[in-house]
Amino acid sequence: MTTEQHLALAPHRSKFVRRAGELHPRLLSALKMEPVVLQFTDVVVTVCSVLTNEQDSRPWQDRLEDAFQELDPDVDAVVGGLETFARDETRVAVEAWVRKVRRVGYQAYARRLLGTAEYERLERALREDAAVVALAVRRGVRAAMPFVVAFEDGLEVMTKEQLAQVRAVNLLGLNIGQLMHKLDSAIGEHVLPVLPMEAVPTSDDDFLGLEHFADDVRARVTSSATLHLTRVNEPLVRKLAGARDALKYSADGVSQAASSLIELIDRVLRESADESQVLEWIDRELKNMSDVTYLTGSGEWRPTTRASTLYFLYGGGSVARQPSGADDGTGPSVLHEVLASVVVAARKKLQRLKHADSTDPAERDQLDQLLLAVEGALWLGLWLHQLTQPAPTISEGSRSA
Repeated sequence: MTTEQHLALAPHRSKFVRRAGELHPRLLSALKMEPVVLQFTDVVVTVCSVLTNEQDSRPWQDRLEDAFQELDPDVDAVVGGLETFARDETRVAVEAWVRKVRRVGYQAYARRLLGTAEYERLERALREDAAVVALAVRRGVRAAMPFVVAFEDGLEVMTKEQLAQVRAVNLLGLNIGQLMHKLDSAIGEHVLPVLPMEAVPTSDDDFLGLEHFADDVRARVTSSATLHLTRVNEPLVRKLAGARDALKYSADGVSQAASSLIELIDRVLRESADESQVLEWIDRELKNMSDVTYLTGSGEWRPTTRASTLYFLYGGGSVARQPSGADDGTGPSVLHEVLASVVVAARKKLQRLKHADSTDPAERDQLDQLLLAVEGALWLGLWLHQLTQPAPTISEGSRSA
């Protein structure tokens, strides 16, 4: 079967790997094209091609499943292959081959070994694969930006002391949005212009910088937060909309908006579980953490807002995970810790603004920022929560509470 026939049967597969597969094994060995390098390339290119296929309107999970089936009828074998790729020796092999390919001496050697015609066909296939991956990375950056904006909106309401208390990462020096903008700019200025982008389906937006999509990203955070709240408890959407409308139209807008946002936070947390469930979960999952319970005047232990938020984010499930790098796998993850801290910080500031002077522009600006923080934190929180739940846990009957 010719290369063209292979490509017709598997349009998302790596063109470079298909072309290299027609070479004699001795040539592959001479060129140091290890099988693991070709397998890794095929997986990456296939996944990128499938995810950027705009003619396929199915959810990305379904597309990935088909991609794995295309790579290997045995999906478990593909997953095992991906685990192999993650090992140090595989990463070293791939990185070594990439460095080798970029050297002028290697390119001249490959051209002599293969002949000019075959070398140029192989080089063209590799560049077309690179175009597929570059497009996927740039679109991935754009798809991630609403999450980044929501996360950074939350960080804005935390004090330096609160940021410093989050373990395992220096949030004070972290600017994910700036890093994403730099990555996007580098792709647009230095990568896309030197690749055969005409070989992949693109749109005009693929060649614009992130700065052209700032308003769209912000709108997606708002629409996503509204959508997730609607799925869980539709009346709560009115609390978010009411806060926004109060700021626009009410003479006492700051106080009303602050009250609406506090009620929104409290109801989302309260309706996800009763306090006895949260206390049992704390005993099981947060044994060594402080600031998760407090003693009332009547001698009863109650969960703090921080603990209730962590319970909600984890859906009452386990906080344990695989250790990785500086993360020992115990206690809440950095993302969960940050979101819980954002909710606690935002609620405290909103409590103070309930008695605000609505004529003070500084207080209105602060409420605007808190609105964005709550909106973003709830969206990310609901997204995490729904990952742990087969269905929303807030019952219809609780809506009247």
